[in-house]
Amino acid sequence: MPLVFVHGVANRFGGKLAAQSTARDAYARRFLLRPPLWPEGAEPTIHNPYWGGLGARLAWGGASIPRPGEALEELGADESARTAPLTAAVAAFVPAGSDEDNPLLAAARVQLADAVDLLCTAAALEADADALDEVSAAAIAETSATAIAYALRHPRPEWLESTADDTQFLTRLQRAVIQDAAEQRAIPGSHGSAGGDITAGWEQLGVDKVWGGFREIGSRMRRRGVNRAVERPADRLRSAVVPRMTEFLGDVLVYLGQRGRTESDGTIATAIAGVLADAWAQRRDDDPLMVIAHSMGGNIVHDVLTHHPDARGVVVDTLVTVGSQVGFFEELGLFGPHPGIPGPAAVRLPQPRSVRRWINVFDYNDLLSFRLAPIIDGVEDCAYRTGQVRAHSAYFLQPQFYAHLADRLGRQR
Repeated sequence: MPLVFVHGVANRFGGKLAAQSTARDAYARRFLLRPPLWPEGAEPTIHNPYWGGLGARLAWGGASIPRPGEALEELGADESARTAPLTAAVAAFVPAGSDEDNPLLAAARVQLADAVDLLCTAAALEADADALDEVSAAAIAETSATAIAYALRHPRPEWLESTADDTQFLTRLQRAVIQDAAEQRAIPGSHGSAGGDITAGWEQLGVDKVWGGFREIGSRMRRRGVNRAVERPADRLRSAVVPRMTEFLGDVLVYLGQRGRTESDGTIATAIAGVLADAWAQRRDDDPLMVIAHSMGGNIVHDVLTHHPDARGVVVDTLVTVGSQVGFFEELGLFGPHPGIPGPAAVRLPQPRSVRRWINVFDYNDLLSFRLAPIIDGVEDCAYRTGQVRAHSAYFLQPQFYAHLADRLGRQR
């Protein structure tokens, strides 16, 4: 029962990226790889092919990229400071002028689901690769699933009005989530918004420990704070976007430079084609094959499924591209010419025969994400708002994303 996740640009193995991969797998198991989306009793296998080591390498380690906050000679005064990922996440969810000492409470008073996403995003950003094993990741995913289900049902609960600070907020949220989960379990036929018994296995998963970890994350956010007065908006945008853009361009140029040189179309394409072929071979006759591809990973999967000889015969039941550029690349003709298309009638390309259903997710804040439905027939474009400046890397850190994706996957076309 295979799920293949193909990562995007600028992923290099180790450190926090490894921890975030473990967390992403746990979220996928909790929200997507269970009934009714996944066959009852089928044990899912997750494949995470790694192609980052074959991507771009900057000879001086990116020393040519200007970074706000560096100790450099200024042509005039500069009081800017570089925004850390955690601080940027807080800044994205907390309205300007809010109580910066209590960012979770400030976000919750706009919408409770935003506070849950902020908490889970911060937990993923601060995760230690050595400490986050599969059991711990499953506990976080289970807790996040119940919390986001509660938040979506109760966007502005009554207890929020009298809550004084983040510490009290987390205590009350934990109590409300556990009580709501118990009530949902007591309703005949109720399985929560993402499928499955939303409180099953809590004792084994150590949920109390997860909430303790959430409280520590809340303390870190309060200690770091968000000082908007000394952070110029342009600097904040540059530090968030420019490194990602350069890494994106580097990996794209390496991939396109390999493509078409040999019969195997390069080492990256061959590596991904091999994993897709293996996943297809491992499935039983009635097993679905799901592929989730982020950013450049979506371009690679589309290219491999339509051109690479090693992927011939592979059929993907559900392809989900997230923050990807397939539509833009097709408009540029980077995957090959399509004579007569679009032409005066703006005819769309046919959906590849190797893909049965294709969902494409983009965020208006994500400058590297593009629509696809106007380019390829049959694709379902879905807009999702992460609420982040660093939107391109934010999708898979938010439990709300998985909850909405599970809901979309459960709908018939």
